[in-house]
Amino acid sequence: MERNKFRTDEIELKEFINILWQKKITVLTIATALTALSLIHAYTTPSLYKSEALLAPTTLNDSLSDKLGSLSTLSSIAGASFPVEAGNKPTEAIARMQSYKFFVNLVLPNIKLENLLAVDGWNPENNILKYDNSIFDISKNTWVKNSKIPTSQEAYIAYQDIFKISQDSKTSFVTISIEHYSPHIAKTWLEIVINNIDESMRQADRVNAQKAIDFLNESVSSIKLSKIQSAISILIEDQMKALMLAEANEDYIFKEIESPIVPEIPFYPNKILIVVLGILLGLTFGMLAALYKFYFESIRS
Repeated sequence: MERNKFRTDEIELKEFINILWQKKITVLTIATALTALSLIHAYTTPSLYKSEALLAPTTLNDSLSDKLGSLSTLSSIAGASFPVEAGNKPTEAIARMQSYKFFVNLVLPNIKLENLLAVDGWNPENNILKYDNSIFDISKNTWVKNSKIPTSQEAYIAYQDIFKISQDSKTSFVTISIEHYSPHIAKTWLEIVINNIDESMRQADRVNAQKAIDFLNESVSSIKLSKIQSAISILIEDQMKALMLAEANEDYIFKEIESPIVPEIPFYPNKILIVVLGILLGLTFGMLAALYKFYFESIRS
């Protein structure tokens, strides 16, 4: 029985090959057409470049938010309230970088809006951007689409498509990247993000530390208990150290393991992969078309 099954399979395979041979023109025509389309797509699609950076959370002494936590008890004793932050600084930094507020206040003012919303290619020979004329007229420096400047929310939506960030759960390393038609812009914009997140959080900690010092200085004069006064003095010293660290450390939230570079090789499109897929799809559809044509002709005859 197994021999009969083997012979049946062999006959079916020979019949399949015979059908394909008879309809080889159909197979070759469809395979060639799809291969040609894949080649056209691969070599006419504008290249996208991705600039990446690998960041590691810094290991400075505990963040100011942790230090400020110890103020809650003292503030209640003194009859005052003090805003206490909570949370992990690197995690907060990741959330900030993805936020609309960060984009509008710290990214958008440092980039050209047309380079985000209207570019559709880049000439590597002379490093010139190509713009979609239906969106932005570079010769007149005016917006064509809707005849008005795009809003910050429209810009943010486009920015979310090119900005990627992820954190390794094991190492806590953060990978951050920006995609653009120009590798130079991808690198520059990524540097803007990294520099601004570090400086903005440094400034936030400066403000928080100064608030803590002001609050503690006001409290120490109204509290008579020497033990509490001693504790407040220690906290003031901590906040002074925090201010010093904010000023002295160049890498405040993250240190760069791999800095952004100008990528030489585009990450999209993958020309080889597109052509290979085009060939495979062409052969597959060609064989299906050949079988369909053969059996359709058989039914008619």
